[in-house]
Amino acid sequence: MGQPLLVLRGIAKAFPGVQALAGVSLELWPGEVHALVGENGAGKSTLIKIAAGVYLPDAGEILFEGRPVRLHSPRDAAALGIAVIHQEPYLFPTLSVLENLFMGFQPRRGLLDWPAMARRAREVLQALGVALPLEVPAGELSAAQQQLLQIARALLQDARVLIMDEPTSSLSQKEVATLFEIVRRLRARGVGILYITHRLEEVFALADRVTVLRDGRLVGTFPVATVTPGALIPHMVGRELPQLFPHTPRPPGPVLLRVHGLGRRGLFEGISLEVRAGEIWRGWWGRVGRRSPRRSSASFPRRPALWRWTAVAWSPGRRGRRWRRGLSICRRTAIGRGSWPPCRCGPT
Repeated sequence: MGQPLLVLRGIAKAFPGVQALAGVSLELWPGEVHALVGENGAGKSTLIKIAAGVYLPDAGEILFEGRPVRLHSPRDAAALGIAVIHQEPYLFPTLSVLENLFMGFQPRRGLLDWPAMARRAREVLQALGVALPLEVPAGELSAAQQQLLQIARALLQDARVLIMDEPTSSLSQKEVATLFEIVRRLRARGVGILYITHRLEEVFALADRVTVLRDGRLVGTFPVATVTPGALIPHMVGRELPQLFPHTPRPPGPVLLRVHGLGRRGLFEGISLEVRAGEIWRGWWGRVGRRSPRRSSASFPRRPALWRWTAVAWSPGRRGRRWRRGLSICRRTAIGRGSWPPCRCGPT
């Protein structure tokens, strides 16, 4: 029958004031897509960081291909063949796709062997069934292409275990379908894939087994063919949910923010909205690249914009002015771009 590629057995990890993991075990087999699910704070991120060598466990053991290992760093994990596809790609945006693919393990013949790098990159991309322009800066790729770049980079390092952390969070439906096809090809090649997601429909479309964590503890591991979303959700939240998204009516509060006729020349126009106290506004939605973030950037400007604004208690201006008024923006890509101070529009 063979043996698992990766075994995490009895893993425990504590941080000051919190027990992040307590006695969690998981097995990943060759050619398996193993989903890892749980609510926010369940311990998923901590577990995959231990598997990737970012954290050392306080207790428990890790086995790779049947051998006990101790991962002191991500480099140790990569040397074994464990790679992580992060939710927000860690790339060098001003360097080319080819340079990003081989960063840290470039082949040399005295100097860098660029022809060998390009030849090997094309082989891996062809095996994945994708096309990426090798000479283009990585920052110019779409979100889906950047995910593919990470996967190709992992295969160039002969990854046997691929840990995918929320890989579809910023992809369109068409791009998700492309990613799923690539995951299935990797499974057919014997790669073990640990797939972390909040989207249960992806679990049932892709995974062979699913492991549920809750409050840092293992609830159970189930063959996907034997469970349903309705059976899985109570394991995740610890209680029965008669309705997945129960509606609790509440009267709206006073208008805090009113925008009328928002526009930026050449990008969008005619945007109007109201946001009330105690309300989670539905926001702007659309496919990646359809300028919704640019609308929010215009509403909370970092540079002058051509638009008209009507507000209840203030008018827009520089960031310092909107911060003092308690208006802030939290971007999808939070690394190095988060807002301070936090929003003071309501109770915290």
